[in-house]
Amino acid sequence: MNSPDLKSSSLTPIDAALGLFIAVLWGLNYVAIKISVIHFPPIYASGLRFALVAAILIWFTKPPIGNFIPVFMISAVLGTLHFIFVFTGVTGVDPSVASIILQLGTPFSALMAWLMLNDAFGWRRAIGMLIAFGGVAIVAGEPSVSSSLFHVGVCLAAALCWGVSNVLIKKLNGVEPIQLIAWMALFAAPQLFVVSALMEEGQWAATTRAGTIEWTAIIYMAIGASAIAYGLWYYLMNKYEVSRIIGINLMPPVFAALSSAWLLGEVLGWEKIVGGLLTLFGVAIIQIRWNRVTGPV
Repeated sequence: MNSPDLKSSSLTPIDAALGLFIAVLWGLNYVAIKISVIHFPPIYASGLRFALVAAILIWFTKPPIGNFIPVFMISAVLGTLHFIFVFTGVTGVDPSVASIILQLGTPFSALMAWLMLNDAFGWRRAIGMLIAFGGVAIVAGEPSVSSSLFHVGVCLAAALCWGVSNVLIKKLNGVEPIQLIAWMALFAAPQLFVVSALMEEGQWAATTRAGTIEWTAIIYMAIGASAIAYGLWYYLMNKYEVSRIIGINLMPPVFAALSSAWLLGEVLGWEKIVGGLLTLFGVAIIQIRWNRVTGPV
């Protein structure tokens, strides 16, 4: 990693285009999740994603010697719990709604760091959190969303798990980002398959009957949204100050909404637009004060 004083001050046009590409990849990921859970049992679909991520990345990293237990704990919170809630939540809400709610992972991260690490919280973060939650409340009042408040709550649980996992990651030393992704995936996949076997049914039938679209969604989540997007993201994080790339983290909900409307016919009411903008504004306030930025799902 480059030291902070050696990092570039402004994005080059190529790197700015890469940032936009990352946001598009992450935005489309929500559509891929929606497609996958329409056909596959949701927890099983998440397990398939992580199994493929591990199969691709594990050969390019070394074992996290001395950090197996912390990485396993992260896999349980982020890889298993978080994604169980994400994939289950998306079964009942539109991709744009899920992407907006999951932005609350940033305020939850700041809150968990305050509670668990004694990080400063401050009035700016408090205001940002109130604005972000207010935006989600507006989204939750949208007619197509209010009938699925259970799934809204599930997505909120996913955001909370994301916040807890960021604290665990912040305490982790000696593990490279791609190494963490690969080994977390390797640990999470069997956990998800076991939970799926206990709580779901129809996995084999869904697997044998899956067509090109369903497998494309699984492959996209593993390669496009995970391997490629996170690889580029950490390249930019290594090269630039966090403040220079913070906007990338706020753009996926925009592309999730646009791609969901285009590919799935999702209707974008004023509640989603206004609530989404308020949520992103609140998250932006918190991220400006937050010294660690991780990517979305």
